[in-house]
Amino acid sequence: MSTSDTKRSSSSPVLPSPERSEIALSAVICTYNRYDLLPAAIESLVNQNLPADSFEVIVVDNSPDQAGAARFGQRYAGLSNLTYLVEPKPGLSNARNRGTAAARGRVVAFIDDDARACASWAEELLHAHAVFDGRAGIAGGPIVPRWTDEKPAWIGEPLLSYLTVIDLGHELRELSAGEWLAGCNISFDRVSLIAAGGFSMRLGRMGSGSTLLSNEEIEASERVRAMGKLAIYTPKAVVEHVILPERLTPSWFRRRAAWQAVSDLLSEPELAPDLAAIALQRLSQRSDGAPLFGTLRSAAGAQAL
Repeated sequence: MSTSDTKRSSSSPVLPSPERSEIALSAVICTYNRYDLLPAAIESLVNQNLPADSFEVIVVDNSPDQAGAARFGQRYAGLSNLTYLVEPKPGLSNARNRGTAAARGRVVAFIDDDARACASWAEELLHAHAVFDGRAGIAGGPIVPRWTDEKPAWIGEPLLSYLTVIDLGHELRELSAGEWLAGCNISFDRVSLIAAGGFSMRLGRMGSGSTLLSNEEIEASERVRAMGKLAIYTPKAVVEHVILPERLTPSWFRRRAAWQAVSDLLSEPELAPDLAAIALQRLSQRSDGAPLFGTLRSAAGAQAL
């Protein structure tokens, strides 16, 4: 294992130097003060059904206590295919770009630090990239909830997308227009992702989660697709997402929905009039008992507050 930090300013990733040997897949976890959950995420990646020399695990630690982060990373010193990076510049998009720049894999894949990949996850992602004859630029699979507390009855199917729960069926297929993959379970052809500019620094979580900006993986995916690449759903590449109790409250969902609207405006400012009209309609319906929340990435391309 290697552990390092950096004083440079990361933005868009760049292609690594040609002398670095390429491998099949790089699995990246970006983390911020999640040392209670991070070990299970790392363990799920280390135990993939692939030869250790064909893939690598890269952890990008954005925690403010950089010395503590480096000490934590030392526990993985015995793993030859794991690199633990301490990144001082905050922001999920920046951390993902740092991981992408460090990656040697032809495919670079991401899970969250509160997620757990099934043992065949990396294998299934590689298969999805391979079967479309080099046309696949993005591949990802289902995200199933791992409830740590009883799910409230009021959280129905339309709200699950706010908890990053994804189920697009049982078929390996190209995504249709309006369908999307989440950063908790997504992979990219690395060269295509870098050519598209990586993840936007205007989007994505920042620090401790006081802001809930998102859409960075969707916006990056759209840029990769605009290059002529396909986005593929692979149903056997399953990731579990830990749902913490603090996310099971109406106030958290309202915050999440509000920040989703901000994310949509930042990524697609031309939608501002439509978003305002939908928000006004939803708010006016509230007194009639209509749902407060809309679904994520609706066909109109907008979410309501």
